[in-house]
Parts: sequence; structure tokens; C-alpha cells
Amino acid sequence: MASVGWRAIFLVNVPVGLAAARVLARHADETTRRLRPLDLPGQLLAMFSLAALTRGFISAGAHGWTAGVTLALGISGVVGSAAFVLVERTVRRPLIDPDVFRDKAFTTLAGIGFVFNFRLYRRSARTMAVKLECAVVPVSDLDGARRYEVVEPHSPLASNTTRRSQ
Repeated sequence: MASVGWRAIFLVNVPVGLAAARVLARHADETTRRLRPLDLPGQLLAMFSLAALTRGFISAGAHGWTAGVTLALGISGVVGSAAFVLVERTVRRPLIDPDVFRDKAFTTLAGIGFVFNFRLYRRSARTMAVKLECAVVPVSDLDGARRYEVVEPHSPLASNTTRRSQ
């Protein structure tokens, strides 16, 4: 087993994927196909916004939240996202149907997904993200005791409970 290596664990995805495909083929109905016009402004704004925000978060981990490149990318991503929303409200066939956000279940699940992913990022960033999270989403704390702790888990300043929970 040592010769195979730890990467072999990912081979479990092959039979799971095949089983899922079989269940899907048996029980899922085919979706009717409709030709839709390409929403080029929406596509471009979505790609730009997501790329800028993603790179901004990556830059924050490497250079800090107040670095010029981080701020420029973050602001560009937010402005691009706002432009995306405005453009999508005016086009005849938007990339994302705005009616989907009127569904409380979808909106709730999207919010939970955002909070969950933000929390995952916070665990790796540990600096300004903690302060931002405390200001933006304090109710999202899922692990209670570590809500305001900014100390690295392996630091001598970390409590024993923090080290054990990692």
C-alpha cells in the first residue's frame, strides 16, 4: 500500500461517480432543451467579478487586506458585481433569472453556502478576515468558543482547547 501513495484515496470517487451516474440515468427526467441567446455582457461581467474577487482573496492572504493590489481587486470585484446586477435587470434573457432569488429556500441555502465558504477561508487567513467576519456575519459562528480568537492554533498563546479542536 505504501507504494501506491496517499493519492490513491481519490480513486474512491470512481465507483461513487459511476453509481451516481447510474442512479441519475434511472430516476432523473430529461430536461427540455431551449435555445437561449448568449448574454455576453452578463457572461463578461460575471467572469470579471468572480476573477477579481477570487484574486483579491488570494492577494489578501499573501499581502494583507490593506495592500493596494488587494484593495484594487476587491473594489473592482464589488463594482463588477454591482454592474452585473444592474445589467442583468435590463436584459431580456438574463444569465441568472432574478426570480430565483425570490425563493426563500434558495436564498437561504445560498446564504448558508456563502457563510460556510467564508468560514473556510477565515480558518486559513486568520488576520483581518476574523475582524471582518465579526463585523459582517457574527451569527454565522458554527464553532462557538473560537469566535474572536485571532491567535494561530499552534502558537504558544493559543489555548489548549484551540489546539485540540484543530
